[in-house]
Amino acid sequence: MIAGIIFGGVVPYIPQYKQIKDTDSADGFSTYVCLALLLANILRILFWFGRQFETPLLLQSIVMNLAMILMIELCVRVNHKNLLIPSKNRFFIGICHSLIILNFRV
Repeated sequence: MIAGIIFGGVVPYIPQYKQIKDTDSADGFSTYVCLALLLANILRILFWFGRQFETPLLLQSIVMNLAMILMIELCVRVNHKNLLIPSKNRFFIGICHSLIILNFRV
């Protein structure tokens, strides 16, 4: 029962993750939904520190955030791979309020 509460929100995203990975296309999947769920679950976690509620709901928020981060990472990776005009890969490092761009090749 408790496992259903914790992992129940993530289960529908497993087939979507598999489909996006297999087809190398994130068409039809909105990353704005991931953004909304990330924000909602972050707010729920922050609310827990002020007024604690049941632990399974806190764990559900943590698991959902991890799942949404994985979905966003996959979508970004797939969309980057499918660019019509490939761009240089860049690695950004912020040091002492300055931005250093290091080019590298994969």
